[in-house]
Amino acid sequence: MLAAAGLLLLAIVVLAVWTYGQLAQRRADVEQQSLQSAREMVALADAEAAANSRMLQLMASSQAAVDVDMTRMTRFFHLSLDSNPAWNGLVLRDRSNGHVLLEKGRGSLARPLRAIPKAVPAGLGIEGVFADGRYCPCVVFHKQVIGAPGRELTLFMSPDEFARIVRKEVTGSSLGGMLDQNGRILARSVDSRRHVGSLAKPYALDAVSRADAGTYRGVTFEGMRTYTAFAKSRLTGWSGHVAVDRARVDSPRSLANASVAIAVLAALILATGLLVYAAGEMRSRRRQEERLVAMQKAEAISRFTGTAVHDFRNILAVIDAGVRLLVRRSAEAHTIERAKAISDAVDRGNRLTNQLLSFVRGEGAEVDKLDIRRCLESCDDLIARALGVAVEFQWHVADDARYARANTDQLELALINLAINARDAMDGKGMFSLDVTRSGDMVAITACDTGPGVPRELRERIFEAFYSTKRDGEGTGLGLAQVAGAARQAGGRVELLDRRHGGACFVIYLPRVK
Repeated sequence: MLAAAGLLLLAIVVLAVWTYGQLAQRRADVEQQSLQSAREMVALADAEAAANSRMLQLMASSQAAVDVDMTRMTRFFHLSLDSNPAWNGLVLRDRSNGHVLLEKGRGSLARPLRAIPKAVPAGLGIEGVFADGRYCPCVVFHKQVIGAPGRELTLFMSPDEFARIVRKEVTGSSLGGMLDQNGRILARSVDSRRHVGSLAKPYALDAVSRADAGTYRGVTFEGMRTYTAFAKSRLTGWSGHVAVDRARVDSPRSLANASVAIAVLAALILATGLLVYAAGEMRSRRRQEERLVAMQKAEAISRFTGTAVHDFRNILAVIDAGVRLLVRRSAEAHTIERAKAISDAVDRGNRLTNQLLSFVRGEGAEVDKLDIRRCLESCDDLIARALGVAVEFQWHVADDARYARANTDQLELALINLAINARDAMDGKGMFSLDVTRSGDMVAITACDTGPGVPRELRERIFEAFYSTKRDGEGTGLGLAQVAGAARQAGGRVELLDRRHGGACFVIYLPRVK
């Protein structure tokens, strides 16, 4: 009987501790998931706000806005409103007296127009979210007309797009919301239009004022007592909030506490073993969490870059089409010369988008037949300058490995990134070489340096985004991630090899073409 009682007590202790651990982990998982959802919510909202700010900036920098060419500006306004359903209205005004020079929008004009703020908001030009006034509820953006500081272009955007982002990031019975930089409600997952523009509750405002991310307790407008995770954007000052019903977390936890109290004496017997087990679990979980965070960062930058590049390409396409039309309809030499300068800038912008697409998962930039020798000839000087005068640089391209399938802009950036990493590894003094050879159906671009090499314990992570072996402030952790992305989008891969006499060799394999 004593033996049976001892086994039963032991079983109770194990069950109680296991239950407590599972419920505690459940709470931690819920909080972590809610915090991650809040961060993703803010990242998507930042991307949306930045895209709209860039489009408004493009209009404010047009010559038509400077000259107050109402015919052209009216066409711009109509085109912008037709292509952006979330835009409620556009207004061009004189800052000195508030006089409206041009206005286009949707809905009734009976309500008063919001006054121009005393100063143009910094950053993206966001004044905030408002419930009342013409074109509202709305998020208000301001941009000063480039070349005419006395004029200001204002965008009134519907907050429904941000409500869609909130609903997308909130699952199950959770509630979500977003506040602007002034603490007003920008969007909610439920009943959003009713509360938009209202000041948030004091505990939410207090939490946002004290930290950039964390959790707090509160009560929703619907009366639900919650634990809420929040994250604040450094770009816009907006904050995302994800709330979970407090009863889902606290009630099971109270039951677990009672069970542990009953079995506390037996738990002491197993304390040593449990501590050893817990330590191992914590180490394993920490490694898993680090990997998960790295994957989430890579996914976030992929989403953000894809969105930004998509919008940037659309803008460049509009500019390019306008320049071509201008060239066809103009016979003035100076006009054609200026149009060519704009076209060259568009080409540079397209090269930049190709380089940014290295960080996007899946297919991004266009890949085609590439003359590697010509590519190296064009970027030879850039690589040499990146290496510095104390690093010897040489390259060679085999005749049967001259052509490969890749994106020129991405490959050039990848080679420069490899050169910068080699320079830092060698402390600015040594030798860096590029050797292009054939390897079966692939072209192998081998970049070698005379530095200390890469330790084996770091090799599994060096191609992860944001992972860097450099000291804080000396590296972003994106260089080798871009190299891997450029090779992957071309249908190839990257490998790290040991150099026989010391140093590291990175090999980029690209599909060979004739």
